[in-house]
Amino acid sequence: MKLAVLDTGPVVAWLRADDADHVASMTAIKRSAGEGRVLATTWEVIGEAYTLIRYRFARDATPALEVLRWAETINVLSTEGEDRARAHGILSRHWDLRLSYVDALLLAVSERRRADEIVTLDHELTAVRLAPPVHVTVL
Repeated sequence: MKLAVLDTGPVVAWLRADDADHVASMTAIKRSAGEGRVLATTWEVIGEAYTLIRYRFARDATPALEVLRWAETINVLSTEGEDRARAHGILSRHWDLRLSYVDALLLAVSERRRADEIVTLDHELTAVRLAPPVHVTVL
């Protein structure tokens, strides 16, 4: 199965029509799906997207709850112990990059699941080498 894993930035931009990255996110996500990739993300990304929308962009919970409804429409990947260990290794090795723990988990899950693509707004993800390599689309 070809897999495109979505990071928090594109998820937030996709769900917010007034976001500066909305059109780029919609285009990249539709392109990836059109190329036969299954769209996926992790529960950690969903939680981060909910929190960003709820506390940074919304006055009430309604827009943030849309993240949870959206999560029901895509493949949500669970993280495992080996992903958490790999994320720790990524963060230790790349301490000079601005990677969050959610970023590192997303990279680890993408590596383990042999994803074809990660869709993100974060340039830092391109600096981490995964085996096998995963194409990182930065919007």
